[in-house]
Amino acid sequence: MRGVVALLLPQALAACATAPAPTPGAPVAPVERWAPTPPPPTSAPVERRAPEVTSWTLKNGLTVHVVEHHQRPLVRLRLVFPSGSSSDDSSRAGATGFAVALLGLGRDVHTPSGELDFVEKPLRRALVERGAYFRSGVDLDGAFVGIDGLSREARPLLETLADAVKRPRQSEAAFAGLLEAASDMVDERQLTDPEVLQRAVLQRAFGDEEAGVPFGTAESLARLSLEPVLRRQEALLHPAGATLLVLGDVRAAEVRALITTAFSSWSGVEDAPVKASPVSARPAPRAGVTFLPRPGARATLVCAARPLGDLKASDAAVEVLAEVLGRRLTARLREREALTYQVATSLEYRLENRALVVCTRFQSQATLVGLRQLFSVLDKAPPLGVEELEVARRQVVARTERQLASLDGLTALWLGHRVRGRAFQPKEALAGLGRVTLPEVAASWAAVTSQATFQLVLLGDLAHVAPAAKALKLGALKTPTLEKVEPAAEPVAEPGADE
Repeated sequence: MRGVVALLLPQALAACATAPAPTPGAPVAPVERWAPTPPPPTSAPVERRAPEVTSWTLKNGLTVHVVEHHQRPLVRLRLVFPSGSSSDDSSRAGATGFAVALLGLGRDVHTPSGELDFVEKPLRRALVERGAYFRSGVDLDGAFVGIDGLSREARPLLETLADAVKRPRQSEAAFAGLLEAASDMVDERQLTDPEVLQRAVLQRAFGDEEAGVPFGTAESLARLSLEPVLRRQEALLHPAGATLLVLGDVRAAEVRALITTAFSSWSGVEDAPVKASPVSARPAPRAGVTFLPRPGARATLVCAARPLGDLKASDAAVEVLAEVLGRRLTARLREREALTYQVATSLEYRLENRALVVCTRFQSQATLVGLRQLFSVLDKAPPLGVEELEVARRQVVARTERQLASLDGLTALWLGHRVRGRAFQPKEALAGLGRVTLPEVAASWAAVTSQATFQLVLLGDLAHVAPAAKALKLGALKTPTLEKVEPAAEPVAEPGADE
């Protein structure tokens, strides 16, 4: 805007200098008075209702939730299993990710003599040809497969999903392709900031060194073969403990019989499914800092993770607490100190464990100042007020309602909870936010606001991070890799750096 003004100003001055002077005594046209337009009447409040949910359990142990959302003619199918990548030991890391990914690929068809005859068309391709899409994913405590498509195709899509888990795809060629792609991505994941940062934060939040490696390490991929992946398929694809989510423009009464017919004959190979292993995420004094070196980086990215295993507050109360903390950090770091425009708080879940994560970033030169300001908010913060609590609660409610109103948001909420082994009901989630009280949040706030219990992950240039860590007595810097954790090298001191 300033550039436009600078460009137009000389031209305007020149035009004024050459314009003819007004004739003396010429009548002046009366100036028409401006009448403000009255504001429109207040709109009726938008009433957002939680979607209708119908739930039941089949005789084989499969739990079904049909979530009706009739705004678009789409359907989302998600079959969630109660164990994920944390069930893979270090020697077979990645087996769960391969097990669910194989379900969308081709199947080897052999002759009666046992020789490979041909490879059946990949399920992914068959679905795309009919306008649908295969989905799969793995988290620490859960894994899923699913299909997205049109609601009028709900019957064949449900039958296809049931067939995929009752007759899982097994193909040497498909596994070889997955293995090659995963091996090529190891180095890329190590150098990609979001992937490595997320892994490091989850490790600090839950004390799980295997966190965030769903497709294995270079060492595990070098030893992985199809046989352990197929064994993992057999243990994973079990109806007992699994959950089928059907979300979209469907009606429970119309698909209930179809679901029962398609999935009631599904039975696992093993008597009991493999479930996610529990973790104990309790706060502990900070012993050091996880440091991800990025030489020459212009900014330092900071994440602070605080395990919440010592809090008995409800999930709704913890969500409000996180909102209050985010608002305070924004007010201090952005509005007051003008240090950053990027402040985010979030809650991470694993089964019944929770962790509070705060992330922000500063210019490299402001690393020390930024960390001091961050700690000033985290450490012994002033108590909450009624007005602050109510504003935060309304923000969380509005955000949840927006998610429930969108099919994408609705799917993300349901899947995010189920894949982490947690129950979820939209109406209960909104009702829980309405029951949050100031004493409940205040008690949790007093326990959380101590920066010494936040575990730190820093990403940036060592030349700026190391002096800040030393000045604030944060402890040793340790750099994780996909194989091991190594101490960070001390930077070479520049002349006059201490002055």
